[in-house]
Amino acid sequence: MEKQPIIERLIELDTKAAEINTRRKKQLADMESQYKEEEQKMLKDYAYQTEDETKKITQNIIQEAQREVEKLKLNTKKVLENMEQKFEKSQKNITDEILKRIFNIKKETHG
Repeated sequence: MEKQPIIERLIELDTKAAEINTRRKKQLADMESQYKEEEQKMLKDYAYQTEDETKKITQNIIQEAQREVEKLKLNTKKVLENMEQKFEKSQKNITDEILKRIFNIKKETHG
């Protein structure tokens, strides 16, 4: 008669073990699902941060390039103004020299 309670106890333990195993499998599946969701969230957050940082860096590069372009324009304007002044001075000097020679020639011929 002692065998019956032992067998019942073993069946009870086996049933509990099966229940525990089923619960553990469900917990593991839930944990895996949560892990995957968290992983996807982290990947999305990282992608957003990367995109945002890239936009900021790109904007900074564009602004710096625009500042450089403005500097180049200003420098080019100064160089052109300087060249124009030199050209006008040279043109005046050449005109003065031509006029001086013309008057010298007229003096010599009418003299």
